[in-house]
Amino acid sequence: MSAPSPVNLLRQRIHEALTKRDRSVLVVVGSGVSISATGNAKAASWGGLLGLGIERCQQVAQGWRTRRFDAVGVQAQLASNKVSDWIAAATAIEKALGAPDGAAYKDWLRETVGALTPTQPDVLHALGMLGVPLATTNYDGLLEYALGLQGMTWRTHGLVDQLLTGAYPGDAVLHLHGHFSEPQSVILGAASYAKILGDKRAQSTLHHLLQSRDLIFVGMGGGLDDPNFGALLDWANDVSLPESRYHFLLLRESETPAWRARLVLTSRIHVLSYGQNYADLVPFLHGLVSVPTAPGVASPSTGILAPAWVQESNPEQLTISRNLVRRAFFDTLRTDSDADAFCLDHFPETYRQFSSGMDRQRKVNQLLSLIHISEPTR
Repeated sequence: MSAPSPVNLLRQRIHEALTKRDRSVLVVVGSGVSISATGNAKAASWGGLLGLGIERCQQVAQGWRTRRFDAVGVQAQLASNKVSDWIAAATAIEKALGAPDGAAYKDWLRETVGALTPTQPDVLHALGMLGVPLATTNYDGLLEYALGLQGMTWRTHGLVDQLLTGAYPGDAVLHLHGHFSEPQSVILGAASYAKILGDKRAQSTLHHLLQSRDLIFVGMGGGLDDPNFGALLDWANDVSLPESRYHFLLLRESETPAWRARLVLTSRIHVLSYGQNYADLVPFLHGLVSVPTAPGVASPSTGILAPAWVQESNPEQLTISRNLVRRAFFDTLRTDSDADAFCLDHFPETYRQFSSGMDRQRKVNQLLSLIHISEPTR
């Protein structure tokens, strides 16, 4: 019997994680997702955010009397292709804005990454439909906004342990590099990177994830070169991870050759192409939880089309959670008209609360707010 292809292996891992409820798969989301979900908003990318940081520093520096901000020098660092230069630029921005406790720094974070909203949320919905826990290196709250979740940062060690073991009630988004609303947690320049690299619990958590979970890296790309994840990959290359573990790095086709040359097999990271363009990512993610050639079949009792991943699951093993209902909603009801018709037929009171122009995510949030779903005890 031949081994499954990496894509089929990934699909199999997700299916097993859902049916066994063992939280054995974790998606790690990078800035590429935020860039796509916001239509390339400047604050969604690390480089764009640092550019906005230079502008804010120049404004703040106008009130200085005895020192100045070297905007030209920092811009030159940002023009480099070296991660070390970008971190040096970020370090200068942190210092000028008084990170992490300065009011100027807090305001800048809130008014840039904190102001991001998903104008093109399809990729966020597709990630939510995978039905597995989500972590991110992004500082924004886009996943929370789109999926109706709350976030936690790497500094809240107790909550992180609960989330990863399944003891946390419900689902949350784990911010591995911090969240804009908690400036102390944001990993941006040298000082903050030193803080997380020196945090034994945080580093232990990352190592534990590589050893105990199947990780799916989405929208990471160059983000894997930052000191924190770079150190993690170096560690993965130097140790022998359990043979039961497989990790997956999803990239555009043009990006895969360099990463396949860089990552040795002992890292147990499969480099997968999701397509030629970033627009191919959403269909690829949909394909991980459904069989493209096999349309849903009607349930004999309801007549409602069920997605393939529901059909293939053992009902006694499939935990009904808010995240699972959300995923089924988007995977089954592919258009706005389908979603409206479903709610009108089965939840007319909720349907009457829909307003003109309300997007599908807000509709499902409204639906879930009025339906009691008992989260399972673990």
